[in-house]
Amino acid sequence: MSKRPVTKAKIKPGGANQISAVVTGKIGDDLFDGRWRFKVLSVETAQTYAMVSQAEPYNYNTEADWNTATRTLTATAGNTLLIVRCEVANGQDSKQTLWIANQGSNTSVTDAQGEAFPSCAHDFTGAPIQSKALIPGSKLFFPVIFAVPQGTVPADLIFTLRNNDGGKGSDVRVSLR
Repeated sequence: MSKRPVTKAKIKPGGANQISAVVTGKIGDDLFDGRWRFKVLSVETAQTYAMVSQAEPYNYNTEADWNTATRTLTATAGNTLLIVRCEVANGQDSKQTLWIANQGSNTSVTDAQGEAFPSCAHDFTGAPIQSKALIPGSKLFFPVIFAVPQGTVPADLIFTLRNNDGGKGSDVRVSLR
């Protein structure tokens, strides 16, 4: 019987399948990433949604139609709108804007099979790419609108929380079941 030397493989951390730490919860939970407090208040479906703010949808393509005159988003045939009502609070010690631009954002809703659908609108002052400035501790209540195939059973909301400072931000995952 020969003795072989024991060697340890040197594996660098990271890679395509590495999962970073994500703050998780369910509807009604207060989630905090160290900078932002986030909560999903409710989820509903509709065929139309009338924007309250002056924001306009930014990613609706063939899943929904945008009527500029009535400021209404309407799901196209075979689709429905999923409206996720949220609350975010500035947990930092200075005035901040919540940056929601699509670039660098993972904001989407997943279904039971794991398919992800990107958001098509955020209805708040300052949208489509950032919120109004929030002083420390102040809150913003807003819906995030998704256009999804009819019959989609939402599983999770992934929402990217980040400042308008060029930083990466962090994701929260909220179970919608």
